[in-house]
Amino acid sequence: MKRVTDDQGSPFTNGRAEINGFPAVLRDFRIEVEPMDVSGLSRFVPDPAWSFTDAQHHFHATSLEDDQPWPTLVRLTKGDGFDDDGRETFVAWSECKICGEQVEPNMIEIDGGNWRRYEPGDVTWSAEVLTPFALELGGGDMVSFRAKIQAKTEVFGVATVNQRTGHQLSLIGVGKIGRRSTA
Repeated sequence: MKRVTDDQGSPFTNGRAEINGFPAVLRDFRIEVEPMDVSGLSRFVPDPAWSFTDAQHHFHATSLEDDQPWPTLVRLTKGDGFDDDGRETFVAWSECKICGEQVEPNMIEIDGGNWRRYEPGDVTWSAEVLTPFALELGGGDMVSFRAKIQAKTEVFGVATVNQRTGHQLSLIGVGKIGRRSTA
């Protein structure tokens, strides 16, 4: 579990927080990203050798940039997902950004046995807070959580009370944690 730190890199403690709108002191805040091993799985990737010139003489090719392998194309979809049997009911295609001609870039399959890779998986978060007065909360109760964790960063989300000891609450996040700048 990654412990969130303040602007100077120190573990984050004694920050401002709110539980259901009531003030609290944030004693600890942690985010965990579970790595997902995708090694050994076959996967399709953009073919680095692919190039194509459409009917209007617009050149298209695979770029070395992972975030946008085809900068001259736009990816479009039509449909709404999956039917009751789990079959895809949408169609996806690529078009030239300039003339709209349909262009299908080439993909190649990489054998999973030849590479090792981890991708980010599930994200979980937890917090320990101290309330100045006893809130009527018990284990399993859901709460609104909000805290300032760095000089200009605020986090917020829904949490479940995992444990309560006097004025101290141990919270487990329900779903993703939101972040926003408070600058």
